[in-house]
Amino acid sequence: MPNNQNLAYDVSMMTEPALQRQAQLGMRKPRVHRRRLSLRRTVALMLCAMVASGALLISQVQLTGVSDRLSQANRELELLSNTGALLDAELQARLSVANVEEYARDRLGLVKADNSQMEYVNYAHQSKVVDAVEPEESLWERLLSWF
Repeated sequence: MPNNQNLAYDVSMMTEPALQRQAQLGMRKPRVHRRRLSLRRTVALMLCAMVASGALLISQVQLTGVSDRLSQANRELELLSNTGALLDAELQARLSVANVEEYARDRLGLVKADNSQMEYVNYAHQSKVVDAVEPEESLWERLLSWF
């Protein structure tokens, strides 16, 4: 068993009769000093709290403004998307084959070609490709043409 003769291990001081003896002798418990905040420190803490709450309020106002602009932009995007879809449908309707034929017939006076209007050309002999552009004279040929 270890030797506990040190006062730090003296448990007998904590028993009820020992505490009563200390009270009779006038020994008091040590006072616990509470740390009081000074007026300056209190004011500084209040100012920090007010600044923090003001910053929070300002950020909420800005967030609300950005949210409003975002919802307005989304509404505008939806409107433009609907308009784009409507214009695409109208373009497809105007470019249909039936509409193009009607425009060509009514406005331009064109008619469909029938078989009597078509003429096929047959060549009895083999075709030759002839260059219609004559080759350019060389510099030497130009000089000789002067003499």
